[in-house]
Amino acid sequence: MVRRAFAYYDITDSRWAVTPGQYRLELSRSSHDIAARSTIHLDGDLGRPSPLTLASTIEE
Repeated sequence: MVRRAFAYYDITDSRWAVTPGQYRLELSRSSHDIAARSTIHLDGDLGRPSPLTLASTIEE
């Protein structure tokens, strides 16, 4: 479920993608009143194959 919260739609590949890296989460009442902080690491979609289409090659 966490992965979906950080996904964006990649118009080049026509699919949802996640950029790998560290993400800092903050829970707050306002930007000046941060109650809690946490950092998570997401592997992202590096090396994930693109979806097959009618233009895909046999190798793909």
